Amino acid sequence: MPDRYVLDSSIIAAIFFKEDASSKAVNAVAETEPITVDLAIAEVSDVAWEKVILFKEKEELISQAPGYPA
Repeated sequence: MPDRYVLDSSIIAAIFFKEDASSKAVNAVAETEPITVDLAIAEVSDVAWEKVILFKEKEELISQAPGYPA
């Protein structure tokens, strides 16, 4: 198994927000050194916005994500 994975925004979103693929995403990168691109921050923010605005999930969902400023 590779030591490093490049994470795209869908994998990062699955790790931060509960989804069907969350456990698979966590397991896939659990023992690796994950890396990603700067654009992933904006893309995951867009996922959070969609979940709250379009899918009417609770706003607290965003503030529970790791890395969210206190």
